Amino acid sequence: MLPPHEYARAALSAELHVQVAVDRVELPLTTPGDAVVTGRIVQLFRGAPSLLSHPVSFTVDVCRDDDDVEPGGVFWTDPEKLERAAVVEVFLNSREGEFRNASYEVSLLDAPTDSPTMAYTEEMAVNPYPGPTAETYDPDRYQRRMRAYAIASIVGLVVLCWALVRWSS
Repeated sequence: MLPPHEYARAALSAELHVQVAVDRVELPLTTPGDAVVTGRIVQLFRGAPSLLSHPVSFTVDVCRDDDDVEPGGVFWTDPEKLERAAVVEVFLNSREGEFRNASYEVSLLDAPTDSPTMAYTEEMAVNPYPGPTAETYDPDRYQRRMRAYAIASIVGLVVLCWALVRWSS
């Protein structure tokens, strides 16, 4: 699992917060996996008003109780419950006409609601443990740090070998 503030940040950063009337759910052949939800936006809490009634399709991570899954940052949804849901509330990002679940989390509903069933605040998105352990992973910075450790190790080995040769002569 990711820290709770990461899910809150993802939800608050999402382009859309919507409820989608489900037309179809395509379950994966095996679980765990990605189910594809297709429907239309029936409630819009964040996003362009022109998207109301717009058709959407996005994936939801599904697994059954008896599935063997590795610990991680995914909120798993029961596939049978997803199939029975009339409405799904979700945070989405759009890219090139496609939609992506922005926060892994969905809320399964019997009908659209006037207010959101999932709500996050800026306070929830703040890392409660700021400091070196809370920095964002930067692959370039990590590679630079590893190169510096490698160079320091090589220099240390050269100095050690030089000292051993001087000592033995």
